[in-house]
Amino acid sequence: VDVKLCNFNDGLPEEFTGKFTHVISCEVLCHAASKPGLFKDLQRILKPGGAFVFTDIMGADGADEKVLKDFTDRNATTKMARPSEYLELLKETGYKQGSFMDFS
Repeated sequence: VDVKLCNFNDGLPEEFTGKFTHVISCEVLCHAASKPGLFKDLQRILKPGGAFVFTDIMGADGADEKVLKDFTDRNATTKMARPSEYLELLKETGYKQGSFMDFS
């Protein structure tokens, strides 16, 4: 196993292009400066047919951002994404299939 430390907000290395069968992320996407840019970068590094699987801290569709503000302030993020936003973002950035499972 090789490990390379990267800051995804700076873009992923070009040598990662097409190298991965899977990308797994656990509750870090909420810290992305540009989710569309990151999702495109992750799409680039996946091999054809590869899978991007993630969990993230999200607010429910329709949740009031003011109610979530205390949480987002404590967790170094400015806005919680919503499931519908992630599903739309997956489509916009070229992923073939997106689904959501609520484990709250």
